[in-house]
Amino acid sequence: MAKTNSVTSEMVVCGEKAYSQWGAEIDKYYNLLMGILPKKSKIQLKKSQSAWIKFRDLEFEAIPDIYAGIIGSFQGPTFLEHKVNILRARALQLKDYYERTKDDIRTWDINNE
Repeated sequence: MAKTNSVTSEMVVCGEKAYSQWGAEIDKYYNLLMGILPKKSKIQLKKSQSAWIKFRDLEFEAIPDIYAGIIGSFQGPTFLEHKVNILRARALQLKDYYERTKDDIRTWDINNE
C-alpha cells in the first residue's frame, strides 16, 4: 500500500513540474510573439489568448466531472495529466506560430504595424 502511495506521489510531483514548465513555455512564446507581431496581429493574439484562457479554465473545471468514476490514488495524477496536455497543446501552438513568423516578420508591410 505504501508503495502505491509513493508512486502516486512521484507521479503528482512529476506532473506538477510538467504543468509549471508548459505554463512557462506558453508565457515565453506568447511574449515572443507579442514582441514581433504588428499591432493588428498583437490585438488578435491577445483576443485569442484571452479566449484560450477561458477555455482552459472551463476544461479544468470539467475534468473532475468527466472523470467522476475514477476513485482512489490515481484520480489526482489523471486530472493533472489532462491539465498538462491542455497546456502542452497551447504552448506548442504558440511555438509553431512563432517559428513560422519570426523569420518572415521583416518582410511584412511597415503599414501593417
